[in-house]
Amino acid sequence: MYALPYTSIIEQTREVFETEVFDTDPTGRAFTTHHYLTETVTYTDDERGDEGSANKDQDESRAKLLGESWRSGVVLTTFVQLIESLAGPSNAAGLKLPALHDAVIILDEPQALPKPWWDAVRRLSRTLIDEFDARIVSMTATQPTLFTASDIDTMSLLSSSEDDAFERRAYDSVSRVQYRVDDSIATLTDSNTDNPVSHTEAAGRLIEAALPSEQMDDPASVLSVCSTVASSRTLTDRVTEQAPLFGVDTTHIGSEYEAALSELDTAGNNSTPESPPDAEAVAHATLSRLGFTENKDGEWECTDDWGDRLLVGTFNARYRPLDRRALIRIADIISTTGIPFVFVSTQAIEAGVDISFTNVFRDIAPLDSVVQTAGRCNRSFEWGVDGGTATVWCLDAADGEDSTLPAEYIYPESEHLNQIATLLWDAAMEADEELIPASTFERDVVPAYFEFVEDRSFLNDDLKLWIDECEADQLGHESLLGDEYETVDVLIAATDADTARINQLRELFAEYEGRGYERLRELSWMRVSVSVRTIEELQMHSRVDGSGRQSSSGVDVFGHPVGHGNGSYDLAGGGFFVTKTDVVNRFT
Repeated sequence: MYALPYTSIIEQTREVFETEVFDTDPTGRAFTTHHYLTETVTYTDDERGDEGSANKDQDESRAKLLGESWRSGVVLTTFVQLIESLAGPSNAAGLKLPALHDAVIILDEPQALPKPWWDAVRRLSRTLIDEFDARIVSMTATQPTLFTASDIDTMSLLSSSEDDAFERRAYDSVSRVQYRVDDSIATLTDSNTDNPVSHTEAAGRLIEAALPSEQMDDPASVLSVCSTVASSRTLTDRVTEQAPLFGVDTTHIGSEYEAALSELDTAGNNSTPESPPDAEAVAHATLSRLGFTENKDGEWECTDDWGDRLLVGTFNARYRPLDRRALIRIADIISTTGIPFVFVSTQAIEAGVDISFTNVFRDIAPLDSVVQTAGRCNRSFEWGVDGGTATVWCLDAADGEDSTLPAEYIYPESEHLNQIATLLWDAAMEADEELIPASTFERDVVPAYFEFVEDRSFLNDDLKLWIDECEADQLGHESLLGDEYETVDVLIAATDADTARINQLRELFAEYEGRGYERLRELSWMRVSVSVRTIEELQMHSRVDGSGRQSSSGVDVFGHPVGHGNGSYDLAGGGFFVTKTDVVNRFT
């Protein structure tokens, strides 16, 4: 079992498993993918037709049962599927449990598990080891106290009789980045001696980091990770506005991607395309539009003169899964081609995304998230040992917002941010140079943060108690996702062909509900999760099954055709968002 934190990154991992590890599709017995946005099936050889699908409906039903029971050799899934199936399994989730016996379970970046669940995860891990004879491998760029503070015997692959010295030398020998603590971090310390960085100032610094200068002969690729979607949009806008002051014009990769997508995804004669455009094909078409060509060795080169231009990109969870895959592919190629490039993202890029930038900037966040962002910098030593720089700063409130800092929306407890800022500031003051070595940051500062997490007790003691006492009813109502941010999914149309797909889906639900649900699963690449508040503001949007907005029995998925209502899907402007309306429209 290979478990990842987010569905937003699982598709990239699936592609690697399919093409580079198993050389097979995820419907066979060797490998399958399971999360809420995918149709999980496992066919046996005698059930496949000529085109790989089921010979008959009965075979397809059995294939779904096998797939969702995790009977394949390798299962790629999410923390939600794994942990919730153990904690409070429903009848359907309980079918997975026998597959966990004698299993090897890989937890990729386990520190991303919600901290209130850490005690419960420790208890469930002990159950897996003792009762299921399972083995757990924890893979992480940090060393969270998730396991080291428990009674589970853990070992480091770098352990040595030389105590800490060997591990530290190993860190130093493969160090990709050094860390810089910006003066704005002092804003959140008790000294409060500085001010947050405005989005306008931040934009200027990102542009300076990307363009050649006296200190840097060649252009660079720069990643900036923001705390909120609003902050990422504002920062993107400021980069575009500030670029002419530095003598360059900007081209947003989202604009060119949108044009390429529209060209490749056409309905044609009013028919509805069954399958979406291939993400790789759209990415390649976009790169061609941007002036890149692929040589005979499969490497991309830029044939245009970029002396007075800057490429800009935006990325967050408000983009559709198809578009996220393509945009990451485009950004991954551009980031190492020596073209000045600024990519603005939210934490959606932090875990599991194989991409590399020369420099990264991170709005203040828990230190394990800071290290994750640094993992997108100089990832394969493209710029040598210690060739990348990871800067942590404190961004000011976005224009038009209240005075709340973006980080405060995500981490509202002032003590939490204050402690993070204090640890960062103290490390900067103690460093011999301006930059903090990765070994110091990741082996001294980050563990100190995790100790604070344990002492501060962000953990939910009730969860472990309910597991010990087998309070199935209580556990069945708990979720790793929490209930403080209730979401609803929307099928987003980016092209006229997408609008035709949504209309076809409504017709299928009207004709035969079962076929409607099946087609809805097939359209998972169009789904974006938004807050319930956002749906309330989108007054003209309706459910894809035709049921009323207030219906308690309808499908909780809405449709957004192209140009519909007061919602907008802008590939160059941060994905899906609500366009502000006047008072009359809000009441009608």
